[in-house]
Amino acid sequence: MSDREKIVNETLAIVIEREGIKDAEVIIRPLVTDTVNYTSTLYVITVKSLGSEDLELFAKVACVERYRREREVCLSKFYASGDGYLQETLILENLAARGYTTYNRFVSVTWEYASAAIRELAKLHALSYAFAERDPR
Repeated sequence: MSDREKIVNETLAIVIEREGIKDAEVIIRPLVTDTVNYTSTLYVITVKSLGSEDLELFAKVACVERYRREREVCLSKFYASGDGYLQETLILENLAARGYTTYNRFVSVTWEYASAAIRELAKLHALSYAFAERDPR
């Protein structure tokens, strides 16, 4: 078992305990994408238990290399995280199981989409200045 798989299993144990799942059957599959994933290793997880609906999860474990880092904004349900240095792990709801897809990052976005994204980013940036003024800590 690789270090990243061990990290996923340890963090997943927290989720199973928190969710009160008994006699869980856990299926963990590495997610192989058609694009190179430089910053993390991805896993698709299914937790099965008699008498309850399957829990479909997605895990992302940060790469060990210090120079390859990123932060992720979670829009799916957050279940647990591990925050050990160079072992950061997120366990999130797998939205692909509900039909969501990802955008191909090698296809350019439209001008309308890009300008809307920058406008929203500017709002967030302005909000961070307001928070910094109001509560510098």
